[in-house]
Amino acid sequence: MNTHAPARPPTPAVVSHRGLAVNHPENSIPAFLAAIQQGVDMVELDAHETADSEFVVFHDDQLDQKTPPWGALSTAAIRSLTSHTPLAPDLASCLRATGNVPINLEIKSCREASHLQRYLERHPLSPGSVVSSADYGEGGRSYHTLRAVALVAVSATRDDQGRLIARLSPRILASYALPEG
Repeated sequence: MNTHAPARPPTPAVVSHRGLAVNHPENSIPAFLAAIQQGVDMVELDAHETADSEFVVFHDDQLDQKTPPWGALSTAAIRSLTSHTPLAPDLASCLRATGNVPINLEIKSCREASHLQRYLERHPLSPGSVVSSADYGEGGRSYHTLRAVALVAVSATRDDQGRLIARLSPRILASYALPEG
């Protein structure tokens, strides 16, 4: 019998999928802020790596049928394409705008997990955040690095990181949440 089952929250968490997109474009800072104003527990957003190893927030692989995929565009090129809209904000701006609200960061495309690791070292996630992805890259090998990235990104201290790493299952998981604090 497993006596070490994880504690369950008293109520289900309310997660805003791509923000509150009733009056704002999905995956935009105005949509995230509208969701936070409504009291959500977490904001889900989708991110793609750019040609210059930054991350842009957008659900689809490209802005529209006429533009190249995000991974082929630099951040400057994306800014010139979207300068008059709230579409495709950079991930760092979204993380600043959402403050301490936990994030479900869904990685839609990322060439190497080490790029995400370096990015999140510069722009950390809030405690209680989740990193998820269906893009395992390198036949799944980079996913182990992605798991370690999430630990580093949301854990408070080196001791916490060590304890969390020790608790990880050797199985590859599609997504996981780390405890707060």
